[in-house]
Amino acid sequence: MATWISKHTVAYALGLAAAFAIGGGVGRASVTPEPATVEIPPPSLRVVSKQLRQQYCVQNKAFGEFQNPADHNLRRQVDVYRVEGTPLSESGIICLLEGEVSESTRENGFKTVVRTPFTKALIVADGGEAEFVSREFATALSKAESHYQAVKSHGSTPRHTAQ
Repeated sequence: MATWISKHTVAYALGLAAAFAIGGGVGRASVTPEPATVEIPPPSLRVVSKQLRQQYCVQNKAFGEFQNPADHNLRRQVDVYRVEGTPLSESGIICLLEGEVSESTRENGFKTVVRTPFTKALIVADGGEAEFVSREFATALSKAESHYQAVKSHGSTPRHTAQ
């Protein structure tokens, strides 16, 4: 009779273990949370350092083309003395650049060097796209953005009155 109880106990224990394994697997599958997807927004150009904004101003395609002209007979050296990068929005910067361009050409064994001071305005997006604009346009755009931010911080919309 002890043998019958042993076989019965073993069968019962195996059945109970199988039930726990199945139930535990089902319970674990239903309790295991889904991996969370967290979207990390791109960094705002409003809060990046001054040095990083300056890098955006001089390390882009438009400024690179200004430094390296397509004419192979013309050598150009650009010395930038002042770089001012002002955040335009979360993803754009207005850059004001001042410096000097030295252009040299060789003709008939003679080298000619012309030095010209420059002041340029540039709008740069956080993806690196850039475009030279007039200084007046850059100033007007900066003022418009400043006005928008002031209105936004007060929580109201600007009211325009007919004159």
